[in-house]
Amino acid sequence: MRVMINNQSVPAFTPEQERLIRVADHTGPLSGSVLTAAEATARYLRRLYWVFGIVGSVAAVLLAGFGWIAAAKGFGVVIPIELLVAAAITAAIAWAIRWSRRIWRERLGARVAALPPAGAPVTLDDAGLWVGGVSAPWPSWRIETVELFQISDEHGTIYLVKRLWLTAPGARLTLDSELIRNGRAIADQAYHRLRPLG
Repeated sequence: MRVMINNQSVPAFTPEQERLIRVADHTGPLSGSVLTAAEATARYLRRLYWVFGIVGSVAAVLLAGFGWIAAAKGFGVVIPIELLVAAAITAAIAWAIRWSRRIWRERLGARVAALPPAGAPVTLDDAGLWVGGVSAPWPSWRIETVELFQISDEHGTIYLVKRLWLTAPGARLTLDSELIRNGRAIADQAYHRLRPLG
């Protein structure tokens, strides 16, 4: 099984790293459909703005708190510095949003091309997996490649399943968590079911 992390192939993936993969605990049947490029982009941008909105809000609260404390202690010189910091944070967030949008659009075409046409149904249950016109029972599927999204902070690192490339006799398909409606749950359950076989 080939492993990619944040769009980069890794030479080795240890059992210790694999234990850090977080998949949702779904046990029942799941269904979804392939999104259009416009639908997937709209969902991505909503999430992007939500994340950076939280970052900006936290920064604004912290700066306001420091400014209030400085004003109470008579340190008026701190205010211009805070304004400069606020401007720098705003510029950094704007740049990060533009960069993220550009990377998304650059990679979107290849990701869409790897999937069935928009609107194709995706179904997963105890019997097997069906994507568009491709279907096979679970024992037939193998994980060819898994792409993970790495999240790291002061508490440690976790990995989320972003995409799966699956093969079966006479069949090959891709599960993309961001381009399929209910895709996160579907990709998680497929990985959970197939990893012992991959």
